[in-house]
Amino acid sequence: MTERERVLLVARIFDLLKDVLRYGFYAWIVWGVVLSMRELAGKSTDARFVFEYFFSRENDYALPWVLATVATIWALLERRFRYQKTEQLTARTKELEQRLDPSRSSSGLATTGVTHPRDKWVP
Repeated sequence: MTERERVLLVARIFDLLKDVLRYGFYAWIVWGVVLSMRELAGKSTDARFVFEYFFSRENDYALPWVLATVATIWALLERRFRYQKTEQLTARTKELEQRLDPSRSSSGLATTGVTHPRDKWVP
């Protein structure tokens, strides 16, 4: 096994470990929700009053805030994912471009694709 193959193997193992931990964390959260629902099932609790407060017909201002919060969190996560994916693809593109033209210069963009601060237009 060559040095490169060993490095790739270790990188794959750490990628697998990262995914196992990530999805294990999600499974742990889901399991906690399931246990909470089992505990609350069939019981009259204060949780019912919280849901009634947010989703009642008389309370017409709570639901838009809940939806706006969920949409904002979703948008921030999408943005972070897009930057991460761009960063991953940038490394590969740079490597391929260097193979074609070793004297190629950089565009000055950040690896995430964000515009360089000097290039931003300020009125």
